[in-house]
Amino acid sequence: TPPTPPPPPVEEPKPAEPVVPVAELLAAAKQDAQAEKWGEALALLGKITAQEPGSTDAANLRKAIEAEKQFSEKLAALKQAMANKEFEAVLQGTAEFPDESMYKRRAVELHKSAQVQFVATHLEAAKTKLAANDCEEARREADLVLGLEAKNKKAVAVVKRCEVLAK
Repeated sequence: TPPTPPPPPVEEPKPAEPVVPVAELLAAAKQDAQAEKWGEALALLGKITAQEPGSTDAANLRKAIEAEKQFSEKLAALKQAMANKEFEAVLQGTAEFPDESMYKRRAVELHKSAQVQFVATHLEAAKTKLAANDCEEARREADLVLGLEAKNKKAVAVVKRCEVLAK
């Protein structure tokens, strides 16, 4: 009689991933979010949802993380706009960050910097147009400055000088 073949190898059951308490996973996800590690934070939330499909804490944190990730991308785009001297776009875009966003402080700083550059650029243009006796354009440039800084003395002086020249 032929020898009996050995029994097929028995597959060892893979040990299940240890269950980490949801509170720990939530804390870790929050920590990753604060460190701007969006992918890691969302992966942890996936684990929470697998353990507790109806977790409102996980759902709320996911919404917050996804929003912050979008603000992160928006801030990067606004920094690029700033580098391209698109000051008006930066001024508009930075105003859209909600107070509760972790990016609000950086957006405010970028806004201030864009405003300084915007004002300087348009004041210079106003002075150049005034020197060329083009009061219509000088006034338009000064009005852009006054739209941001209503009491800007240099812009007010351009407007007054144009009023004198018009008489």
